[in-house]
Amino acid sequence: IKEGYRFGELGLRLYEKLGAKDIEAATLVCFNMFIRPWKDPIRATITPLMQAHQSGLDSGDFEFAAHAAAGYCNRSFFSGSELKPLSDDLMKFQLVVEQLGQKSDEEQIRLFHQVVLNLMEPRPMPFLLRGDTLDEERMLPVYERNHDAGGLFNTYFLKCFLAYTFEHNDEALRCAREAEIHFKIVMGTVSGVVFHFYYALALIKLY
Repeated sequence: IKEGYRFGELGLRLYEKLGAKDIEAATLVCFNMFIRPWKDPIRATITPLMQAHQSGLDSGDFEFAAHAAAGYCNRSFFSGSELKPLSDDLMKFQLVVEQLGQKSDEEQIRLFHQVVLNLMEPRPMPFLLRGDTLDEERMLPVYERNHDAGGLFNTYFLKCFLAYTFEHNDEALRCAREAEIHFKIVMGTVSGVVFHFYYALALIKLY
């Protein structure tokens, strides 16, 4: 971790020294999404990811502008941001990323937005991701058909989170086991760590 962090910092210093604005978004995203969280609080990555998003828009690097937006939403959620402002941010970034044509990032933002809406407006089955923002019954078959491990993992992981939060314990464990099938796609990420935390909680609740 220490050596990886040092090389990440070296990458930041190099792009700053060279004034390489064309790779600023990619550099900031890679460092703050995959390296920095292993040493610093994830809240410390939020502002740099917003900077990466704006830099990507300015330089025309729309791919990493979208990655940064999705990362900002992900980190804001996991760091415990207040739900109403977060919902507003998710709606804003959802529209921006849709305009950038980055479908995978747009779907991830929509997924987190629907989770936030479920938390704000509890319903009889709060683990069902079904609303104006996203409908799991439509998206899960698409993910299966496209072999989209990321989409499948994130959907089942967040369903597990909601089910556990609202004490639907059998459903939480079922969703955790579905997510585990696709765990390799998030190995070494914050999402992977948080998933194992909730998977453990679901197991404790039942056993």
